[in-house]
Amino acid sequence: MRIDEGCAIGAGATIADGVHIGAWSVIGPGAAVSDDVPAHVTVAGIPARIIQRHGRGMRHSALVS
Repeated sequence: MRIDEGCAIGAGATIADGVHIGAWSVIGPGAAVSDDVPAHVTVAGIPARIIQRHGRGMRHSALVS
């Protein structure tokens, strides 16, 4: 497993061996990640799917409303 800079991983998330999590991505709580996650996205669910794409300039604090 490789996790790039600035990622946020929610409580209870499961990430399979060999998966790459791209920079500044967000993994939702309880998500089951079995495939690579591109940079600058939010994934959630079982199995994890992209639910939001964010621009390169956004940081996690900008995602919380």
